[in-house]
Amino acid sequence: MTSVTWHIEGRIIYDCPTGVVTIESAQTSSYAVHRLLDSQPDTPPNSIHLILDMRQVEEIPRNLSSATQTLNYMRHPALGWTIMITENQIQRLFSSVLAQMFRVRFKMVANLDEALLFLQRYDTTLGILLSDSPIAQEQPE
Repeated sequence: MTSVTWHIEGRIIYDCPTGVVTIESAQTSSYAVHRLLDSQPDTPPNSIHLILDMRQVEEIPRNLSSATQTLNYMRHPALGWTIMITENQIQRLFSSVLAQMFRVRFKMVANLDEALLFLQRYDTTLGILLSDSPIAQEQPE
């Protein structure tokens, strides 16, 4: 099962799969992410980021060929950074291989706060959207 929503409308997509992820559920999630990316037609390239929160996932498909076919959003021109939240070593290894195959901007972090702080550092246009973060509070007025 998966939940794909806007974390920040038009800028950050939040995907939070749970339980056992199958090829079918990954495909459903991929279509949902793609629809959100397509829903912002005037967006500059690389300006919509994806946070993939894998902390509640028990198992992922290990068929690399099938996985590459389901992740069609990875080549979307609007996709910026993909941030994965996980501490699971198998997920980290598998995801880093996929990220290299798709040549996407990819970062793994331990929690949502770390993901948002990373995005704020690397996409300065998010500064105002994440103004309550510690980074924004550190910057002089």
